[in-house]
Amino acid sequence: MAKNSKDAYGASGHSNLLMFEPEKLKIIDDPKHPLYDKRVNRPIDEGMVASIMQFGVKEPIIVWKDPETGDVCVVAGRQRVKNNIEANKRLKKAGDLPKDIKAVIERGDPKNLMLIAALENEGRSANTPEERADITSRMLEAGHSEDTIAVVLHCSKSTVKNYIALLETTGAVRKAVASGRVDPTVAYKLAKLHPSEQNAKLEEILKASGDNDQLEVETSGGKSKGKKKPLPKKKARKVAKKIREIISGNKGMPSKREIQIMHKKISSELEDIKENARSVAVAMLDYVLEGTAPTFEETFWRR
Repeated sequence: MAKNSKDAYGASGHSNLLMFEPEKLKIIDDPKHPLYDKRVNRPIDEGMVASIMQFGVKEPIIVWKDPETGDVCVVAGRQRVKNNIEANKRLKKAGDLPKDIKAVIERGDPKNLMLIAALENEGRSANTPEERADITSRMLEAGHSEDTIAVVLHCSKSTVKNYIALLETTGAVRKAVASGRVDPTVAYKLAKLHPSEQNAKLEEILKASGDNDQLEVETSGGKSKGKKKPLPKKKARKVAKKIREIISGNKGMPSKREIQIMHKKISSELEDIKENARSVAVAMLDYVLEGTAPTFEETFWRR
């Protein structure tokens, strides 16, 4: 007598998978709904469409039935459903049979289901910093703690706070991050500044990094610039130092060459150094307290 699948494979249990016509599933596009996700607006993926046309969707999606409307809503797998729908259009046009999609059923409060959606999507296509920030914000609004969000997004609590900080930056800063013109860590620091100061420092940062394109502000309606090519390591270190100085407002430590020049002058001016010992000490303390490196003349000829 033939065994059932559970016994045949030595499985510890089984669950039911349902097959759906993807066109009949509800993809939430209302920002006020707990299951809304900005990734719903991503464009069709031609590679995924081609794969689905040939093989179908192999990994099940997750769905939930709304008891108020009767709609079967997509909890996780929006891109698979969207691209399956597009694949079916092309299959029908070619006279071929459309592909159904397998789904796992989840029940419960949609505010809790949003955690499942976030968990499931973390292992898929990389989310942009702004998408992760939006997910973080929505989970906080739903009443989930930072500890829970950190677990869901596989990050630390400090990173969760950084995602929230990104939402507090100006549109220009967010666009610069989205296009790859500015690193997210820079945006987190800019978030502490007044909006007008954020944009001003962003202009300086873009110039320091060799990005001469005019800054696009949120209200301009313009498109974000393309991603920049990575800089050589040596130049990247110099740019990173310059960016830190721009954000902090301090010049920072003098370069190795500047220190060497200062050392040489000190060694050849011993008598004058003795006479200005107090000025030297004051200048160095000023540097420690204020973070502003004095010039050689300011240090050794100040009376």
